[in-house]
Amino acid sequence: MSFLLRSGENPRELANLPELRYLYFQENRFTGRVPVELGTLQNLRHLDVDNNHLVGTIRELIRIEGGFPILCNL
Repeated sequence: MSFLLRSGENPRELANLPELRYLYFQENRFTGRVPVELGTLQNLRHLDVDNNHLVGTIRELIRIEGGFPILCNL
């Protein structure tokens, strides 16, 4: 989903793809926060949200109970 110039919030429905490993959102116009639902993706190894209009911090994502387990190793 890179370089598509999509706008709005990140699609929460991507959390319905449990085998998703790599998610590239860079160079779009997404707004808001990274959806907490993505934190349930246990196989997610790479999340790139560079150059969007997102708010929040990695620390906030790590605080989600059981979410984003791979980030806890940073």
